[in-house]
Amino acid sequence: MTPTARHTPATPPPSSALASSGLPSSALSSSVFPDSTPSLRIRRLTVRHAAAIVALRARVLATLTHPDCYVAESDEAAFIARHRGATGITLGCFAGATLIAYGMLHLPHGDASADANADSNADSGVDPGVDPGADPGADPGADPGVDSAHRSPWGAPARARLPELASCMVDPAWRGHGLQRRLIEARLQQGRRRGAHRFWAIVSPHNPASRHNLQMAGFRVVGAGDVDGHHRLVLGWEATGAASATTPAGWPPGGPT
Repeated sequence: MTPTARHTPATPPPSSALASSGLPSSALSSSVFPDSTPSLRIRRLTVRHAAAIVALRARVLATLTHPDCYVAESDEAAFIARHRGATGITLGCFAGATLIAYGMLHLPHGDASADANADSNADSGVDPGVDPGADPGADPGADPGVDSAHRSPWGAPARARLPELASCMVDPAWRGHGLQRRLIEARLQQGRRRGAHRFWAIVSPHNPASRHNLQMAGFRVVGAGDVDGHHRLVLGWEATGAASATTPAGWPPGGPT
């Protein structure tokens, strides 16, 4: 997606500046973009960032090149709340104090951290990196049910036990600087630190940029189907050396509950 920018929160640095600040996955825990101006950082978002997320989503949705690229949620507040605290993680990329991109990770078995835990470190410019954990009693959440092959390692029952790389949006003024790729890598790292070795995502066929970024990060198309009346592709990611593809266990550590 390359719509005309309608909002410029901060002057983006030259593409070369961001390209030269590439980080290995091991450095994503601090997620600092050392060569950019202004300094770009990724950190975990909390309830106090909800308004900034809503505003960013509105800017992005207003610039979509195709209405099917992303369909707005019927309850934006509930959707955002679902991806923080005990049921998910939302990482935000900041230019100074301005949120310019975010990426959500849904954790079907919960996370040991809480908003208050993350908030204590929110101003440090680094992700809190709380200890891994899983809540066996947590609600796994609704699965979109795209794949009817229930015995498939990527079918609906299997996906309901796996972390999902959910919504990821970049401010129109900051597109083309690799921020979505960085947020994909950062979310994979967060899930891996919590014991996951499989992840999934859905993407619109009208959103080739997001599909390309996911595939460049190692995702592959594993299915397609209808989600709430919209055709979607299902992509899956599996760590090298993970359990057999016929065994969808692996989340949380010790297997599904």
